[in-house]
Amino acid sequence: NGSTLTKKIIDIDTFEKNLPPRRPATAMAIPAKERYVLLSGSTSLSRNQLTEQLKKVMSARLNRNKTLAMLEFPQYVFVEEKLELAKRGLRNRLQKDRKRQEKEMIMAALEQDRKEREMRLSLSY
Repeated sequence: NGSTLTKKIIDIDTFEKNLPPRRPATAMAIPAKERYVLLSGSTSLSRNQLTEQLKKVMSARLNRNKTLAMLEFPQYVFVEEKLELAKRGLRNRLQKDRKRQEKEMIMAALEQDRKEREMRLSLSY
C-alpha cells in the first residue's frame, strides 16, 4: 500500500467531541438472509450445520449472561444452587421409581412365562 502511519496526540475531550453519534443496536443488526449469505460464503457448512452451530453459540451466550447475572447478584447464587440440587434430587428419585417399576414388570413377565411353561409341560404328560 505504501502509506505510512503518523502519530498524532489529541486531547480526549477533542476526540470525544469529534466522534460520530453512537448507532443503536437496530442499526447494526444484519437481516437473517444476509447473515446466512455471509456465513455460508465464508465456510463449507450446510444450512443444518450452520443452524446447529448457531444454537451452540446462542446457548453459550445464554449461559454467559446467566453467569454474569449470578456474579452481579450473589444472593441468588445460593437460591440457584438449592434449586439445582432439588431438581437433581427429584430427577434421581423419578429415575429410581421408574427403574423399580421396570424391574417389577420384568419379574412379573418372567413369573408369567414360568407359569405358562409349567402349564404346557403338565399338559404334555
